[in-house]
Amino acid sequence: VEGRAAVARALNEPSAIPHGPFHLLAIGKAAVAMAHGVADQRADDVLGGRVVTRCGYADADLTRRLPVEVLTAPHPVPDERSLAAGQALGDYLDDTPSDARFVCLISGGASSLVEQLADGADPQALSVLNEWLLGSGLDIGQMNRIRTAVSGIKGGRLGARLRGRRADVLLISDVPGDDPAVIGSGLFFGQNTPDDPAEVIRDLPVQLPLPPPPPAVNNPTLAGVHPSIIASNRLAREAVAQAAQAAGWAVSCSDQFIE
Repeated sequence: VEGRAAVARALNEPSAIPHGPFHLLAIGKAAVAMAHGVADQRADDVLGGRVVTRCGYADADLTRRLPVEVLTAPHPVPDERSLAAGQALGDYLDDTPSDARFVCLISGGASSLVEQLADGADPQALSVLNEWLLGSGLDIGQMNRIRTAVSGIKGGRLGARLRGRRADVLLISDVPGDDPAVIGSGLFFGQNTPDDPAEVIRDLPVQLPLPPPPPAVNNPTLAGVHPSIIASNRLAREAVAQAAQAAGWAVSCSDQFIE
């Protein structure tokens, strides 16, 4: 499940994304490693891109291998750098041609690393909200529902800026069920059963103005999005089991999510 190897493996599969030029977006704690996997297999296809990762995780070698800009933001509590990174991603999508194609790499931590708020929102309130969420006892699905309600980029809102263009989204899942709409708060994926944002945030200790609602899963702006889970909790467990069996051990592999 190492990011570089997982992406390289995915790009070598028979059903891999088509060859040809594309723009690269990578977001998450594993974003740099995943982008190196693209450089290993498809460096000549990359026209440009943005890579957003955790502070301290940047790698100058990546910008020598690929024509991308690397941005860093804090994890697990977002701040103004997260807002700047969210703005940079949105601007990049808006500025690319109508026939552009994208490869998007998403891993854990994306919820904190990129953000955009409704007009008039206080960035400090965003940090306070996330500090509270981390100590709330809520599971990741519940936390990301709240994050999505107040975000101008999550819940498929970033994906809507694709305007129907093709985007192959390779995901490393850190959530139970491996739902692309939950991983990283679903930057590129609409909501099957959209929440009422006002209800979601009703009892929170801090209030933020609400952005426009997220797109539904069948919104035409998301028609070109193609997700693939390339690494997950389940794949990690199976790999451990296979290695142990190869070493001669008797193995019982549980289906329970390890957290």
